[in-house]
Amino acid sequence: MECGCLCDDSACGMVEFYDRGVVIARKQHRCCECREMIPQGQQYEYARGKADGSFYTAKTCLTCARIRDAYCCCEHGALRELLWDALGVDYVTGETIDDEE
Repeated sequence: MECGCLCDDSACGMVEFYDRGVVIARKQHRCCECREMIPQGQQYEYARGKADGSFYTAKTCLTCARIRDAYCCCEHGALRELLWDALGVDYVTGETIDDEE
């Protein structure tokens, strides 16, 4: 997968397998990136894999999945912090580094 990845390649760890796809929520879930609720009946990205000897799953709203694909395609759950560090913006709240001054 080609992306404009802002993450360090070492953050991806030793990936043994990785699979993802878009599914429809049978119940409510929480996005692993923005922490907003994914309502029942809405499409979301479901990913699963094994890295560094540990299994993991991730449920991501489609908005965050698209942002992650563009900026950090290898790590789930760190998008908000990564964009804050790299771009100085919290894409969920709209807060910017300039707001802190």
